[in-house]
Amino acid sequence: MQDMASLAKPEFETATRLDPQDAEAYNALGFSEDALGNESAAIEDYQKALRICEQKGMNFDPPWINLSAYYNRHDEPDLAIKYAQKAIEINPKSDLAFYQLAKAYRFRGQWDQAAEALRSAIAVKPSSAPYYYVLSEIYRKLGKPKESEVAIDTFRKLEHDSELLESQIREARRLSVVGVDAPKDLVPGSSERKN
Repeated sequence: MQDMASLAKPEFETATRLDPQDAEAYNALGFSEDALGNESAAIEDYQKALRICEQKGMNFDPPWINLSAYYNRHDEPDLAIKYAQKAIEINPKSDLAFYQLAKAYRFRGQWDQAAEALRSAIAVKPSSAPYYYVLSEIYRKLGKPKESEVAIDTFRKLEHDSELLESQIREARRLSVVGVDAPKDLVPGSSERKN
């Protein structure tokens, strides 16, 4: 990740110089800085992205999500909650914002709120295995063993399905490299795909 961030950072710096009002470029630069461990620069870039979004009235939630994630990683749940809630206000269908909100509530030991935030994330993106894993843990903390078991079973199924799909994609790529057409049942999205 750091190698990619170090390659991307100069590109995002150029983008912000070319257009100092590009919120997406500042957000991406902040993400690169964050990945490289330049925390104060990351926060500054995320904050610039936030200000631009507010000035332009943009419905662009990633800077708020990234700040929420940053504060979750640094054990500051109050700030994580603040930024996650703002992201949800901007985009009520942001599974990532709900996930960050759940992590902050989990850190505070507010298990009911964490479970509700995770259920909201799952409602938006039911295919995200990690959400079910964390929800299983939270249900255990709430003393709900049956719900915990259902959540962990769903996690395992999604992980298995994901591994199977990745294996099929790797095989299709391998076959295409050697000049063999991949069987239709290995090509994701193929209309002739076998079930």
